[in-house]
Amino acid sequence: MLPSLVLLLVHIAAFRRGAFAEMPLGSATQLRIRVKAPEEEHTVTVGKVLSWLEGGARSPNEQVKKNRLKERLRR
Repeated sequence: MLPSLVLLLVHIAAFRRGAFAEMPLGSATQLRIRVKAPEEEHTVTVGKVLSWLEGGARSPNEQVKKNRLKERLRR
């Protein structure tokens, strides 16, 4: 899994419990991610990230990672 995706999920969890908790963070909310070295930028909706997280895993290792990320979002 991309480290930037892990970081994105951590930020989503922080938004949900932080000062932005009153702001709607729906499935159509777009988040822009910029990764450096080499620099890339992607736009993904919260819904797509959450859908991926709830979807099946290709391996037991990937399922463990998804379960850990889900737990981080719940905190």
